[in-house]
Amino acid sequence: LHLFSSHFVDYSRDDVKDFISKYRNKYYTEPNKYAFQGFDIGMLFFKALKTYGPSFENCIDKISGTYLQSKYDFYTSGQGNGYENRELNIFRYFDYDLLDARTSKKLGLTKKGNN
Repeated sequence: LHLFSSHFVDYSRDDVKDFISKYRNKYYTEPNKYAFQGFDIGMLFFKALKTYGPSFENCIDKISGTYLQSKYDFYTSGQGNGYENRELNIFRYFDYDLLDARTSKKLGLTKKGNN
């Protein structure tokens, strides 16, 4: 079964494990989807602010990245039309695990996007 979502947390990744450990130590509870989402959005826009300065909204189509639960790659169809994130997570249930369908080594993938 393959599914898609704008967010997906791969709990086997080291950066995710590190975030969870730090979150537990600080808040004495498990991070929920809003904790992951807040971290991702904060990191994305702080990076944009650092790179492009206070007018980073003029460079939003140059901002991209992979964070704890989300991937971002913004584009616009024209001036004044706003921006849309064109990244999407595709995941798969495999051997009782929920895995990233594009990169999981358990699925025998050697390169991103290969089956």
